[in-house]
Amino acid sequence: MTPIIVAHRGLHAQLAENSLAAFAAAEVAGIGYLECDVWPSRDGVPVILHDQTLDRTTRGHGNVFDHTAAELAALGVPSLADLLRQSNADTTLVVEIKPDDSEDFVRAVVDLLAKQHPLAIVQSFDFANLQHSQRIAPALPVAMLIENAARLRRPWPVPIHVRHDLIEPDLVESYHAAGLAVGAWTVNQPAEIRTMLVLGVDRIISDDPLLCENLKSEI
Repeated sequence: MTPIIVAHRGLHAQLAENSLAAFAAAEVAGIGYLECDVWPSRDGVPVILHDQTLDRTTRGHGNVFDHTAAELAALGVPSLADLLRQSNADTTLVVEIKPDDSEDFVRAVVDLLAKQHPLAIVQSFDFANLQHSQRIAPALPVAMLIENAARLRRPWPVPIHVRHDLIEPDLVESYHAAGLAVGAWTVNQPAEIRTMLVLGVDRIISDDPLLCENLKSEI
C-alpha cells in the first residue's frame, strides 16, 4: 500500500508556514494533500494559523480570536476561504480545528468546505469537534489526532492521525482490521519516513513532503 503524503502547513521550507504561498508551492510541486490549522477570528471567520497567539509567526501580538479577520489579513494571516479559492479542485485539504468543543466554529468550517471545496478531511485533538462535524456534514471524513500513549489506548471509532513515534505494527493492523485509516505526523527525517512506509500507514503528514515522495519509490 502506498501512503498519501500530506504537506504539513504547506511547503514551508523557505516559505511561511500556513501561508497561501506555501500551499501554492506544494500544489505546484505535485502534492495533492495540504494540511492547515484553523481558528476563529473575533468576527467568527475561520482563519489559518497554527498557534493560538500571533507572536511567533506574525508581527502581531495576542490571541488570534481577539482580532477581526480584516486585522488578521493585514498581518498576513489568510482565511480558510482564501485557501479554498486558491486551491486546485482536485486538492484535498486536511483541516485541523484548533479550539476545543466548538460546535458553531465547526459548522462555519464544514459549511465553507461543503460549499467551496468538498475534498477535505477534518481533524482535531478534540473528539467533540469530530462529533460536531459528523453530525453537521456526515459525508465529510474526519480523523482523530493522537499525541500521547494514554489517548492511544482508547479504541477510537474514527480514523486516527498519530504522533509517529507512538505507532507500532499492531496498532496499524488493528485499525485496518476495523476498516479505519492510520496517519502519522509529523514525519520529517529519512529514517522516520522509511519506518512509516514499512509499517503501512495510510497517510504521512510531513514538513518535507517531497522527501517522503522520493522515499516512497524505495519501498
